[in-house]
Amino acid sequence: MSKSKSIADTIRTYTKEVSATLAQLPIGSVQQIVETLEAALVNNKQVFLIGNGGSAATASHFACDLAKSTITPGRPRFKVIPLTDNMPLLSAWANDTAYENVFSE
Repeated sequence: MSKSKSIADTIRTYTKEVSATLAQLPIGSVQQIVETLEAALVNNKQVFLIGNGGSAATASHFACDLAKSTITPGRPRFKVIPLTDNMPLLSAWANDTAYENVFSE
């Protein structure tokens, strides 16, 4: 088996697994999240996002998507804050009190 075929097989396997995962998403739950976000937008509420490890990066990325990619002329903008984006503050709470407090404070 050639190296490029092996890479192609890996890509095919990966895309099949991603497709299978997406097909299993609970549509009702996703709809509820979208409706909650839309209500926050319409009612001028703040959205706070959190994550731990790689999910912290996902929270930051999602905040960017909400803040920038949803801009519609004549409509309010999302007020979104990823709580994981202030590492000095997050680590200060973890260091000075306990890691369990980093998102509650």
